[in-house]
Amino acid sequence: MSSKTMQRILQSSREYVVDYDFVDNNILVASYSGPNGKNAKLLLLDNDGDTLAMQKLPEEPLSLFKSCVGKYYCVCYGKFYPLNIDSGSITLGQPYENKYLPSLKQCQLFYAGNLYYKIVQPDSFLVTYGFITQGDTVLHVFLKYYDSLAFRASREEDVSRYTEDERIWHQHKFDMGYAREPWDKGLLKMIDVPLYIKDDSLLVFDFRQKQIRYFNWIGAETKQTPISFANARNFNAEVIKDLLTERFYLHSSSAAPLQTINEIKMNTGDLDYRNIRMQRPFAQNIKVHNGYIYFLWQDNRHNATRQLFVQKGL
Repeated sequence: MSSKTMQRILQSSREYVVDYDFVDNNILVASYSGPNGKNAKLLLLDNDGDTLAMQKLPEEPLSLFKSCVGKYYCVCYGKFYPLNIDSGSITLGQPYENKYLPSLKQCQLFYAGNLYYKIVQPDSFLVTYGFITQGDTVLHVFLKYYDSLAFRASREEDVSRYTEDERIWHQHKFDMGYAREPWDKGLLKMIDVPLYIKDDSLLVFDFRQKQIRYFNWIGAETKQTPISFANARNFNAEVIKDLLTERFYLHSSSAAPLQTINEIKMNTGDLDYRNIRMQRPFAQNIKVHNGYIYFLWQDNRHNATRQLFVQKGL
């Protein structure tokens, strides 16, 4: 990155950036530049925005996904494509149906010869963490979160909101979660927390109990650090990890016009007092990589485009 405080990464002003991720020191971008997702493509960029590789996509991309073993995928409507990436090329493998994607996403980490899973049952407000030793099939559960109050409140809404005839008529909405989606998503997010690696430990940010909980590789809890920052119970709070520096940041709310993040002091559970402000309003998809802040921003005067920016961190 240059000496500028902020700069646009993808230089073409015609692109709508759907998603991005990091491949070592480079940036993988999924974008399109035409109506209804036309001219869809994958780009591999360096930090100055120079194109190292490009691959056309047969359809509009929806997101990028990196598996627990480091394999990259591009998700489209109805199918997702495995990607083979090196410094000079991106190639697409044979696609899989999207029905297999949720199971693939359950695997969170590969560490010490184990595959670590987070299995979410949203209708039951149950989240289960466990590991499978490589080459085995047995899931060893070491942590569960269950919100019984949220489960009962959600089911009471099913019963009280509609008559029996209305309940039958709207059954598809219950099955898909439409009738109670805003309520349920907020409560589920409090217990549906990612599993991280730091040094030689696994950890989760338990926002309900306000603890950073540490586990060893076989799932035994080894330490707890109290969370003292004020926004820990904010439904919109999000933890962001810089995979290179192993620093953690709190993004307090994705709905505010002015987006800020603060570094989390892992040894004390406090927030660093210095706010890092995104230099564009309503920044989206904020990530931290090697101490730099990346985000997507859409100019409301140009709704057909969305740009990728990087700015200096602390």
